[in-house]
This record gives sequence, C-alpha cells and structure tokens, in this order.
Amino acid sequence: MVERKEREATGRMERKAAERQELRQPVVGITCTLDAEQNHERVNCEYIARVAAAGAIPVLLSPVPGGQGPNEAMAERYLGLVDGLLLSGGGDIHPRHYSAADTTPEALALVDLVDENRDWLELALARRARQLGVPTLGICRGCQAINVAAGGTMHADLLTEGLASATHRQEPPYTVPSHEVRYSRQTRIAPLLREMLLAAGSCHHPRSLTCPGEMKCADDPGGAEACLIARTNSMHHQCVAAIGEGLVPIAWSEKITEGIYDPDLPFYLGVQWHPEYLDAQAPLFEAFVKACER
Repeated sequence: MVERKEREATGRMERKAAERQELRQPVVGITCTLDAEQNHERVNCEYIARVAAAGAIPVLLSPVPGGQGPNEAMAERYLGLVDGLLLSGGGDIHPRHYSAADTTPEALALVDLVDENRDWLELALARRARQLGVPTLGICRGCQAINVAAGGTMHADLLTEGLASATHRQEPPYTVPSHEVRYSRQTRIAPLLREMLLAAGSCHHPRSLTCPGEMKCADDPGGAEACLIARTNSMHHQCVAAIGEGLVPIAWSEKITEGIYDPDLPFYLGVQWHPEYLDAQAPLFEAFVKACER
C-alpha cells in the first residue's frame, strides 16, 4: 500500500514537472545601452514589448565595470540563464575591435558614444552564443557586433566613405519606413523575410526583379534576379564592411550591407534597421522566439 502511494505521488510530481516544462516561456536576454549623463543602463521599451508579445520573458543583460575579463565572464553566466539573445542598438563599437583597412581616418574621427564595457560583453555574447547555437537576433549595432565578433570589419561612417547618397539616421517617428532595402530570396531565411516584409504592404515588389543602376546585387549570392525590395526605417551612421567568417550577407541598400546571418544555425541573424518599431515586422520576433523554444 505504501509503495503504491509513493509510486502514485511520484507519478503526479513527474506529470506536474512535465506540464510546467510545456508551459515554460523562453527567456530572452536583451543587452542594454549606457546613459552616461544619468549614470544608468537602459533599453528602449520597444524591444521589451516585441519580445513579450511574441511569447518570451524579456530580461536585461547589463555590462559590468572592469573591462574585458569581468564582462567575458559575465557573458558566460548570462548565456547560462537565457534561451535566446537580442543584441540591441546603441552607440559605436570601439575601432580597436576591428581592422581599419576598410574605413578611413576621417570616418574613424566620427566614432561616437563608445561604451567599452558593453563592447567586451556583447562581443563575448555574440561569439559564445554562436558556438552554443543560442538563437540570436542583432539589431542595428547588434548586427555590427555579430559581424565584428566573427572577425568582420566596419565602415566607421557611411556618408564620409561615400556609401550612401543621404543620411541613414532618420528623424522620428521611427515607425515610418524611410528607405529601401533589397534582400535575397535564395537564402534559407528568405521565407521569413518575405513573410515579414510582405505583411501590411511592407514589400512593394512581391516578385523577383533586376536591380537598377547603383542597386546591382553584386554581392548577392543569388544574383541580381534573386532580389526583392522592401521599405524599412534606418537609424545608423556606421555599417558592416568585410563580412565575418562563416556569415552570409542577405540584405543591402545602396552600397551598404543591411543584413547578415549564419546559414549553419537555426537562428543567428543581424539586421541593420530597427524592426522593433514596425508592426509589419512582428513576424521576425515571433520566429526568433519560436527558435528560442527549442
């Protein structure tokens, strides 16, 4: 009798544990931006809202004082706590972390809002998350961090280096798309991008096209005939230059790489624009959170 009751109790506990596991929401860590004037770390509410709306629990990952050692150690601890990583937008990455071969002294002079503790933390997070296969989404600066962590380089200022005809730092409201991005339909992640950018009329060329003039897809592995065009917002003055090892470019505007990903991982993606402000791009966060559930 006693043994039967113990078996029944054990069975109930195991069933409850299984139910809790099924109901468990994935945890997504979001990196922070230093507000030096206020002496605090912050993150824009839009990141938190998108992650929560997609079904995950957002937590904030702040750098710590002390430079490289403490932040690399903290990155390891953070990745033991989360199911997914969102590298948020923010200030510039210090040029010490990439070769200056693809930029100019004039552009480097415009590097701004550097937080070296954040650099050490995010670069360690990006590298280790990739090694562990942790689903990762990099937005704006986060896309650049993914590239630099993989050994890629940067253009320190796109206007100074003649990569764009006008600024890519749009004025508010950020919910309004301001420029065109073309992306490849030949990559594995293309169906997600297509669904996301077609939503609410975000993509105004639903079929493949040949890119005109300066928008030739010279670096597109699918060639000029494999492009789709969408409108997005834009808030950056730097951009990816040489692509990091193992990463593949998937989106472009003018001479600027606007998206990169690792084709060998389920979800390791960086985009240069800010999808957190665009309702039409909510499917990107939904796909990211779904990847975090596995």
